[in-house]
Amino acid sequence: MIVSHTTERFRKAMAKLPGNVRKQARNTYKQFRKDPYHPSLHFKKVQQDKSCLFCQDK
Repeated sequence: MIVSHTTERFRKAMAKLPGNVRKQARNTYKQFRKDPYHPSLHFKKVQQDKSCLFCQDK
């Protein structure tokens, strides 16, 4: 089981997001809590360098 908590800093940043983005983030977090290995949560590397940028698979 994965234990996950949000921080005050995270909650403040989340509150500044547009409503539709907050809703998507909440739904994604719920999916993560339910099944952290769900395919919709997979990420892939999009750039091979020190900045290590990632994007979410769709």
